Formats: sequence, C-alpha cells, structure tokens
Amino acid sequence: MFKFRNTLGCAALLTLCSLPAHATLNCSFTAPTINFGAVDVLSGIYTQTTASMIMTCTKRWADVGNTGNVCLFIGDGSGADPVRGSRNTYAPRFLVSGANYAGFQIYTDPSYSTFWGTYAPNPSPQLISFTFAGGSRTYTAPVVFYAQMAAISPALNGTTTLQSIVPGAYASSFSGGHTYWASTLTTNQTVDAECNPRLYSASGNFPFSVSATVNANCLVNSVANINFGTQASIATNLQGSTNLSVQCTRTTPYYIGLAPSNGSVTGAGVMSSVANPLNLDQVPYQLRQTAGMAGTIWGNTATSSSAGNGIGGTGTGVSAQSYTIYATVPSANYSPDNYKDTVTVTVNF
Repeated sequence: MFKFRNTLGCAALLTLCSLPAHATLNCSFTAPTINFGAVDVLSGIYTQTTASMIMTCTKRWADVGNTGNVCLFIGDGSGADPVRGSRNTYAPRFLVSGANYAGFQIYTDPSYSTFWGTYAPNPSPQLISFTFAGGSRTYTAPVVFYAQMAAISPALNGTTTLQSIVPGAYASSFSGGHTYWASTLTTNQTVDAECNPRLYSASGNFPFSVSATVNANCLVNSVANINFGTQASIATNLQGSTNLSVQCTRTTPYYIGLAPSNGSVTGAGVMSSVANPLNLDQVPYQLRQTAGMAGTIWGNTATSSSAGNGIGGTGTGVSAQSYTIYATVPSANYSPDNYKDTVTVTVNF
C-alpha cells in the first residue's frame, strides 16, 4: 500500500489560493482480472498477458475545461503485504500462494518496458489525457494493463528464478490503498508525466486482481543409448549403462519408470534384428537401477504417488537430476546380426 501527499498548491496558511472553478471530472472504472493462466516455469519463458478496464469520465454541465487528465497510480498489491508492508519497492511485485511467491510486473506499453508505478523515486504513474469531442460531456476508453512474470531478487522462500517458483495457484489483490486515481479538467494548463500540477478535483480507487497457476511439470533433458558393442557369440554377462537427466518443478515429487517395447513392467526386454526380418532371434536384456548381473531391476510400475519398481525423487526446479540406467545381457549366443530395442522413459508426477 502507499500514501499520497497533499495535492493542494497552498504555500502557507495565510496564502489565499483556489482551484479552478467548476472543474470537476468524475471517473469510474470496471474491475479487470489480469490472469497469466497456466504457467510453465521450466520453459524459462516469462509469460506475458494483457487485461483491459473501461474508464468512463464525465464532467458536469457547468464544468469549465475541455481537456481531461487522469492519473492512475498502482502500488505493490496484497501479495507483497506480508513481505514489504507499506514500502513501495515493486521490484518485482509479488503473487502469493500460501508461503510461496512468484514475481510479476505491470507495464503501460505493449513492449513491456514502461513501468507502471506511483510517485518518484518509484517509476511514474500513468497519465491519460483526452479531449471531450463534439460537445460530449462523457469520455469512455479502455485502459490496458501489460503484465509479465518476473524473477524474484533477492531470494524469497528460496525463489530466485522463474524455474524455482513452486507450483500452486497464485494471486494478488489491488484494492483500497493499492490503487489511486485523480482527475482534473484543464484549459491551457499542462500536466506532465509525473502528473504535475496536482490540482485534482476528484479521486478514488480502481481495484483489480492478478492471478497465475504454476503447474507441476517434468522434463526428460537427455538420455543416450546403451550400446553393448560387438560381441562374440560365446560372450556372457554383458553389462552397459547410460545416464538419464530429469528436471522437475521445485518441491514436485516424481517417479521414473522404464518400459521395454514388449510391455514388460519388470524391465525385462528383448532386442530384435535391426534389418533382417528373417532373423527371428531375440536377445533378452534386463534394465536395472544398480550395476551388476544381480542389480536391482528397474521396471514400469511407478505411479504419480509411488516409485514401485522404479526410482523417485523431488524436483529442484533450477537444476536437472541425473540417474544411471544399467542393462545386462546374460548371453550373446544368437545369430550374428545387429540387435536393438526401444525403451520408453516415463516420469510420473
């Protein structure tokens, strides 16, 4: 929340001063919702979205002036209240989900470069100036909010980057003192980007809300083939391995299953001839979590809540976690040929 200083231009108690007579400009605003929708933080893309509110300003029949000036001030939002109180740092603004936070920012332009704030030293408010045309006493126009997800710095609950945001439903409310508008009618008087002079005749609030849903997600970043190489037909107890890299959203539990193409849930697959359809030999192999011919098997009974005969972990968001997949072949006593099989990696979360 933020406070506003006195907007009257009187220099001292004994100074006589007055506002322009009959210069009231009353405005009303619809209440928009800025909704980022479903956000995939692992993508590293800072999601952008827009929302519009309708501003309607009306002058009375006796009001003097044909140019309307409306200043729109936006503060921190309720998401930052537990962290910042009444401070106006806005770097960035916060969405909150329980004890977790996600950063975002609001801009006044479609290039997402002009920050929408309050008084200096914070970035400026948005000034909207317009002319009543054709004798009309009412002006109606949309006001667009340009919003973008943002990283949090310094760290808040361990969140420093987009990828480290914890999945959840996030929200912030801009009501009460988190927003403020002030208006004036002018003739030959100018109003600069800081909304000076502040001879405003009407003021109020324009509440709105911001929301985002950060979904749990996992990515299989890399996995190489297991190659047993060229073996003599008398070779036995063949062993090979490869590394599997998995990246999941922070605090997300996940469980990895491996399924050979024959559908075995115990990781017991067979390799078939690559190019010779007349060769019906199939070379058995076993997928394992640990090394050796008797290593722990790695199958496909993992679910979203249990590792089963697979492997489980908890996502960090920022970094990938690596696992070694082992495979064993009891014997190479099969027709000379090139053999292979495809294993499907399933990450349940």
